[in-house]
Amino acid sequence: MDRRNFLKHLASLSALLASGAWVGCAPSTSATTRRMPLRVGASAANPTRKRSPVALISAIDRREATEKALGMFSIVLRGKRVFIQPTLHSRKPSPYSTHTHILATLARHCRSHECTELAVGTRHPDQPTAPLFRAKQLPTMARELGFDLLAIDELPSHQWRHVRPEPSAWEQGFALPRQVLDADVYIQLTTALVGDEPPHLKMALHGARGLLGRRVPGTEHNLFEELASSADPTARQLELVEARPPDLILLDAIDVDMEPRRYERCGVFIAGVDPLAVDAVGLALMRRYQTPDVLADGELFDHPLLRAAASRGSMISSASEIELLSDEASAPLAEELGARLGI
Repeated sequence: MDRRNFLKHLASLSALLASGAWVGCAPSTSATTRRMPLRVGASAANPTRKRSPVALISAIDRREATEKALGMFSIVLRGKRVFIQPTLHSRKPSPYSTHTHILATLARHCRSHECTELAVGTRHPDQPTAPLFRAKQLPTMARELGFDLLAIDELPSHQWRHVRPEPSAWEQGFALPRQVLDADVYIQLTTALVGDEPPHLKMALHGARGLLGRRVPGTEHNLFEELASSADPTARQLELVEARPPDLILLDAIDVDMEPRRYERCGVFIAGVDPLAVDAVGLALMRRYQTPDVLADGELFDHPLLRAAASRGSMISSASEIELLSDEASAPLAEELGARLGI
């Protein structure tokens, strides 16, 4: 790529960043020297529409992929309180849990950019979280890199906030940790999994479940039981996302779990600021392979979770609002996924 086109692509990304596409983040004035040469995908038919950027990075090395993503989506960290939520479905490696190389790279980045507070927290829905943290040696990492490690299922009652949207699908509202609601910057680390239960897609929109409190503060009302007994948990799940949307999402799709005991080496790292946009691109990626029937049928935005999220007005409303960004290596993939998305 020549210098003229390189500067043109940087200008396109700068316009997206300046549009205020995410809360609590701003472009760094010194970040352009760290950005990769970009290719803008095929979604520029309406240049006046604000589009949500989703970056595709061809990668096998997760440290390098994380650094590239952070260079493309520069956020102000100096003087900020940062909360990082990794994926922790089990003690198994990615895609069942966030790879430690990603978490360590991100933690070092936050500390080197002088954040004032750094917390890493999530929970396993069925098992005690702290033993899973120990199995992945996260307490040692926390001491070495200087962050607070929060097993959310062990938080005391005063660390929970009662959230009551109006209207709400939840019977009595729900509870989220004070640390994530008070954070200036919330970064979600997710993976690509096919779930056993509806809506089956376990990526960015599913990640908020890892922040849910078991009970409504001050009551015996069990939120996990309410969610499990719901005929359709989608509306409740999306309210969790809306209560505190991520400021940056890093989706590790280097390895993807398509169904039990079958993995695909996709070799792709996805980064974005809108959970629906990230999941739409992630689903388009998964459909390149032998996809389970629950994810394979219909248009991408006909998937129940994506359709419900698009109807709420808090995220993108269609694929035309996605701006695909790629480096040179992932440009052919960006073209293919753009075609699958219809952009």
